[in-house]
Amino acid sequence: MKKQSTLKNILFLNKMYTPVIINVLYILLMIASIAGGIFLCFYEMPNISIYDNDLLLSTKRYIKEGIALIILGPIASRFCAELLIILFKINEQVGDIAKQDKNSNNSSI
Repeated sequence: MKKQSTLKNILFLNKMYTPVIINVLYILLMIASIAGGIFLCFYEMPNISIYDNDLLLSTKRYIKEGIALIILGPIASRFCAELLIILFKINEQVGDIAKQDKNSNNSSI
C-alpha cells in the first residue's frame, strides 16, 4: 500500500519533493563555499616568489577573499534557499486554504 501511495504522490504531484532537493543543494553549496574559501586562502602560497614586490599585498588579498567567501558564501546560499522554500510554504498554505474553503462549502450545502 505504501509504495502505491508514494507512486501516486509522484505521478499526480500531490507531494512536493523540491524542498528536499533545495535543502540538499543548500548543504552542498555551504560545503563548497567553505572549501573554496579555505582553498582560496592558501591557493597562492606556493606560487608567490620571494622576489615579488607585492608579496604581502597579494597574500593578504587572497586571504581576505577566502575569509569573505567562507563568511558570505553560506549566508548567500542560505538566503537563496530560504526564498525558494518560502515560495513552497506559500503554495502549501494556499492549498490548505483551498481545502478549508472546499470543506466549508460542502458542509453548508
